[in-house]
Amino acid sequence: MVHALGRSFCVRLLVFAVLGLAACAQSSEPPGADGGTSGCTYAGTHYAVGESFTSSDGCNQCSCGAGGQVACTARACADGGAPTTLHWYKTCGAPVCGPQFDGPTGKPLCTTEHSGDSCNAKGAECDPSLGCAVSLICAASDPTRNPGGCPISRARFKDDIRYLDAQERAQVAEQLLATPLARWRYKHDPARSDHVGFIIEDVEPSPSVDGDKVNLYGYTSMAVAALQVQAEQIRALQAELREQQRQLARLQRPRTPRHDTKGN
Repeated sequence: MVHALGRSFCVRLLVFAVLGLAACAQSSEPPGADGGTSGCTYAGTHYAVGESFTSSDGCNQCSCGAGGQVACTARACADGGAPTTLHWYKTCGAPVCGPQFDGPTGKPLCTTEHSGDSCNAKGAECDPSLGCAVSLICAASDPTRNPGGCPISRARFKDDIRYLDAQERAQVAEQLLATPLARWRYKHDPARSDHVGFIIEDVEPSPSVDGDKVNLYGYTSMAVAALQVQAEQIRALQAELREQQRQLARLQRPRTPRHDTKGN
């Protein structure tokens, strides 16, 4: 029983380590650490210099230029609607700010671009040097206000709130503990830096996955579920251990000799 309790404490420490890794997890998007000279990042996809691709509106065409700059046509789409007005918006940045997010984002540095200014290359991004992995993106609406934008936890922003029951929390905890970890290098990273983490194809569908990126909010919540489940298991083991200790103390208590009522 004591060994089982010790193992449970060890697993709990392991989950704390997972929680710490969640704070440092990175997007599955290539970093482009050379300032964009190896290509462009547009709407979460990396393109080589000179490569053409369809705009995120589905009808315009874009191309990747030198320095990581994306240029797109701005014609009206086939649905007959008026061309959408585009502006530069700040992105959410890293969910947990820290020294690891204070450096360059890997996107081209912003020059004349400022939040709120108009732009014409939808999906283009640049680094405003604000830290915390914040970038500017050319978009039709503020991405931090859209569904699936920055993690917001206040109840007034949410519908259909339902708390996980014990069985659901146990399922989430098991899913986290079964996550395989791997080492890898990004294909488009000139520095060929080593990374450690999970591969999305190994775990999806999962609260820790958002398209091609890691959902740090969901990943951290999975770690919290695992901590809660293991805390309950530890409390149960502790209660069982205390009861066994009480029973053992009764067995070891010296017995009072019984006197023969006949005087023998």
